[in-house]
Amino acid sequence: MSGQCAGCRGRLSAPRRTLCIHTARDLDLLLRTWNRYDTIILAGVLGPDDGPAWERRLFALYDDCGCDAGGIALLLVLSVIAWLLMTRRAHGDWHAAALAIAACLGAALFGKLAGILIARIRLWRDVRYLRCVILRLVDAAGDVRHFTAGSERRARIAWH
Repeated sequence: MSGQCAGCRGRLSAPRRTLCIHTARDLDLLLRTWNRYDTIILAGVLGPDDGPAWERRLFALYDDCGCDAGGIALLLVLSVIAWLLMTRRAHGDWHAAALAIAACLGAALFGKLAGILIARIRLWRDVRYLRCVILRLVDAAGDVRHFTAGSERRARIAWH
């Protein structure tokens, strides 16, 4: 499940390792770290139907570097600059070029930070939900290692 974007490829990250989640408390490691783990495993916490889907979802949000959002913001600014150049018939000077470059860099940085922030908010929401599901399953079954997909679905229905 290791996945970095084509731009970053994890060159600036720490050594990677696997996070095995056994309890609801282990989920907090996802919120306190960033880009430290290359795989997330819900070890016996959820059933075989739900576990892999949650692992993929949590890892995608945990590993999001914001490059997609930064690229979208950059494309939007470039399209606005191109539209302004075509409609205003402006002659480019150094001042306008410097302003355009600054706008592109600012948009890329803002988009990247916004993408990371949105991913972290979604991760926090999913960890909070999954923590409640796990705690309800522990209350219902008494042991975190013996859950079935049906018991997880019953806990999800009871939680809502």
